Amino acid sequence: MRYITALLFLSSMATTILSAQQEFAPIGAKWYVNSAISELGAGGYLEDFYLIESTGDTVIGNVIYRQVGDYLLYQDGEQVSYLLNDTLHLIYDFGVEVGDTVAFDMLGCYYPSDQEWKTLTFKVVEVTQEDVQGTSLKKIRCEGIEGYQDEYIYMERVGAQRVLIEDHVGCAFIGTYIEEWLRCYEDEDILYKTPIFIFHDGEDCDYRYITSTEEKQELITLSILPNPTTDYWLLDWEYSEKAQLQLLDIQGNLIRTQAILPGLQKIPAQDLPSGVYLMKVKGDIIWGSVRVVKQ
Repeated sequence: MRYITALLFLSSMATTILSAQQEFAPIGAKWYVNSAISELGAGGYLEDFYLIESTGDTVIGNVIYRQVGDYLLYQDGEQVSYLLNDTLHLIYDFGVEVGDTVAFDMLGCYYPSDQEWKTLTFKVVEVTQEDVQGTSLKKIRCEGIEGYQDEYIYMERVGAQRVLIEDHVGCAFIGTYIEEWLRCYEDEDILYKTPIFIFHDGEDCDYRYITSTEEKQELITLSILPNPTTDYWLLDWEYSEKAQLQLLDIQGNLIRTQAILPGLQKIPAQDLPSGVYLMKVKGDIIWGSVRVVKQ
């Protein structure tokens, strides 16, 4: 992912907090995010996606954070923040009411190359309860009133309706490329499919458009370290089948290809500009993709 973040839960307040509200990002929760770097037409709109999973807690400076993919998130009461550059940045507040003004920190277009984050001000225009398989979740709709004239919609447990940590703020993608959007959220209690996924005929959360000559491949999780990097990434390819790696920039341009063999693979990054890239690895029967960052 393009930045390292995490979800922090105050252990001393855990019992009180969780009895009064929804826990955000319970361990085992998964977010299926449609990839921004997919061509439209011929079904490419639903070709690739990546998976974010809440895997557990980590301790930094005697503070407990929830590890969610490459993110470190922190929940304090009804507020959820993410850790970036040793600073907590507010991204969700589930305690707001209609008419409230609230400021959230969101990442810019090409983090980390030129813009790291922006503080944007919103007005809460709607607060509703949505039933998801018997669980009532608060859904909040905000409208930008300063610096970002757009909607920001987020829901308990699920987070934002587009991506977990809002980014690409103020960016305009042209041509055949689209921004990322959330397909599904699931945990041990619920499965939530976003309206845009249902609208685009989404079926299973791991649905991929395939041609008549393709077979549906198994999605795998790519192990990439370090991420971010300054000189190279290491891919631990623990599978016996050979594969091909593709590295694409944020506009979807192919930067390089590389044959992947079983074992530890080095993917050079020294010559790349700072920014966010999509790394895809596809074999005959398995595939995976992950966002990577060059600092």
